[in-house]
Amino acid sequence: MTQPTIIDVRGQLPTAPGQGSGQKMAAPVGLVLHYSAVHYADDADMLTLMQSEAAYQIGPYLREYSLAYHYVVDWRDGTIYQARDEDDILWHVGSWVPGGNGTGISIHVPGDGNTRLTDAGLAGLLALWDWLRAKHNIPPEMVRPHRFFGTSVCPGEYLSDIVYRYNRGEIGGGTVANAVKDPVTGKTLANAMLEFYIRTGGLDVHGRPLTEEFSGIWPDDKTKRTQQICERSVLGFFPENKDPYRVQELLLGATYAAQQGFTGPGIPTLSAPPVMKAKKAKKGAK
Repeated sequence: MTQPTIIDVRGQLPTAPGQGSGQKMAAPVGLVLHYSAVHYADDADMLTLMQSEAAYQIGPYLREYSLAYHYVVDWRDGTIYQARDEDDILWHVGSWVPGGNGTGISIHVPGDGNTRLTDAGLAGLLALWDWLRAKHNIPPEMVRPHRFFGTSVCPGEYLSDIVYRYNRGEIGGGTVANAVKDPVTGKTLANAMLEFYIRTGGLDVHGRPLTEEFSGIWPDDKTKRTQQICERSVLGFFPENKDPYRVQELLLGATYAAQQGFTGPGIPTLSAPPVMKAKKAKKGAK
């Protein structure tokens, strides 16, 4: 993979020696996308912009050594800038998961949720992702939006969707992974379940996987099927169907409506749960 053109601005940004982690990465395992949450004018000077953001981030907000991003991509023309040593451990996201502070390369697209990449801007971002992934052997599912790691909305819906499209292999050199282990729950999404999860919104829509795949009776058709439970959805495998219908979601809304006593078209009729009788204690039991 050929390295894209990168402009080195490390010596032109404000610094605060003694701040930041001061530590180095052994090997990066993920790429994390960020934005500024600030809208910039189309004629904004990139160096001035980066200097301003660096000054802000070495203040009380992050107490970082300099700008808390390894690379910055201009949303207008796709120019790539290197702002920090690639192996610097930066304070840009949670450190408790793979691809976080200790093992993640931080990539920044200045702007807010209304900022849109031009075709050239998108090409620059994709070229950087593809090159860094090839350089460090990083799988496509380890390209992540900042919001993946916690409650932050960064980098907004628009840029997060670009990450998910890259994960799905729709743009850039990304390919759909065979399996990915969630860093918080430790559960693995794989194959058809993973493809459906990514294609239909990933973490934002389904939440994190709470179980591994298991076999059980699918409530909608009373058939034994492979299933997997996420925070906001239950996924079922339908091998008799053709793509993209081999994985479907349980009708959670209809089921919940029935549990609340609502009736009407589309709302199933639920049988009453069995009454559990208490077991009699054995004689002599304490």
